[in-house]
Amino acid sequence: MGRKKKEFPPSKEVNFHFRMTKELYEVLQTEAASADMTLSDYVRKLLTSRKPIIKKRIEVVFNDPEILQIFRNLGACGNNLNQIAAYLNDSGTMTNQMWKDIKECISELYEMRDTLKEMVGEYHGCN
Repeated sequence: MGRKKKEFPPSKEVNFHFRMTKELYEVLQTEAASADMTLSDYVRKLLTSRKPIIKKRIEVVFNDPEILQIFRNLGACGNNLNQIAAYLNDSGTMTNQMWKDIKECISELYEMRDTLKEMVGEYHGCN
């Protein structure tokens, strides 16, 4: 049996032109660039009603280790609260120790939130 021939997409034989304002053209260029596509490919995706995937660029805003540690701690407290909520939703019984742990997690979250607000405000010069 022979090797299967490679299939190529149909060539683009028809030209399509239309006029637009400079502002709209700039918007299309910006969105095509953010989707990491050429302008013509971006417009083709729009015309065939397929939503183009726009890749968001992640910008590092905070390099302060204290702020990053607070974000990690917030995630850990959130995970603990999610585990407790899942347990209680699965008809788990609430004990006094669990209630104390929940109150402790919530108070830690409030403390971290306040600390983070102060630090971020100082970082951006808001305070």
